[in-house]
Amino acid sequence: MGSQGILARAGSTVGRAGLFVAFVALFASGLAAAPPAGARPSEDRNPSSSETIAFGSRTVELTLNHSAGGPAWDGRVRDLVVTAGPVLEDLIGVPYPGPDKIGVNERTSGQLGGYAGLAGCSHVVCNIRLSTGFRDKTLLHELTHAWTQRTIMRDITGPSASLSNSKRPSEPMP
Repeated sequence: MGSQGILARAGSTVGRAGLFVAFVALFASGLAAAPPAGARPSEDRNPSSSETIAFGSRTVELTLNHSAGGPAWDGRVRDLVVTAGPVLEDLIGVPYPGPDKIGVNERTSGQLGGYAGLAGCSHVVCNIRLSTGFRDKTLLHELTHAWTQRTIMRDITGPSASLSNSKRPSEPMP
């Protein structure tokens, strides 16, 4: 079931309030992906590597920043991202809809608030933060967040805008 089907089902099950709650939860999850306190954003450091790679049928600039994991961490992340692109595109059913830049940054467990990974996207870059000893499954999970975040938000904003437009007063609001 696509995100539109899920939203339609949620809307019919719990009504408009359910759609609002879903929207707030998605928005909050984006806020939760902000850099943790004490973490230095990738823009503050020189990347350990940066290159243009194939990511499914798209190309993106992949920037990696390792710490304790060293160059081996970069190589492992790069290989997994390149391998995951076509698989995710096939499973999700659409080419990667996100920005042309993806940054993956090594972080400590403390910087990640106990999580193994976090992802958040803007219109410019998707940033993924991973622990030093991350599992492949964790990076795949975070890549899926990056892949679907924009699609889900588009699916929510269209119906929400239509609904709010139909419910607004006909007179101009002050």
